[in-house]
Amino acid sequence: MSAIRVAEFVEPLKARTIAVFAGTSSAVVDRLQPAIARSVAISRPAADVVSAFLTPTAVVAFALAIWRLGDDMGWTGEFPVSSGLFSHWLVWIALALGIQMSGKLLHRSERTVESKRQ
Repeated sequence: MSAIRVAEFVEPLKARTIAVFAGTSSAVVDRLQPAIARSVAISRPAADVVSAFLTPTAVVAFALAIWRLGDDMGWTGEFPVSSGLFSHWLVWIALALGIQMSGKLLHRSERTVESKRQ
């Protein structure tokens, strides 16, 4: 019996909510469109700057992986992270590869945007 009462209350509320927001959705989109366009215009140079710093970051992560591997083999000094997730050289290699791949994808997407604008 209580399920019927809840349905009797929820259905009219749902219909009224849809009716109220049906006419305003395009107005909201129209108001937000300039802000979205400004965000995209600002984010293009920011993406270019970020992609420029991702390759050196990947090189640093790879150097830390080599250092950790050398510590495991006894060739180098002690690695600063002795326990936890980042104490494994495979994690540093995966991090370096992930950073480098994301930098390449970001740079590639920036080039496609540049070619479409010209």
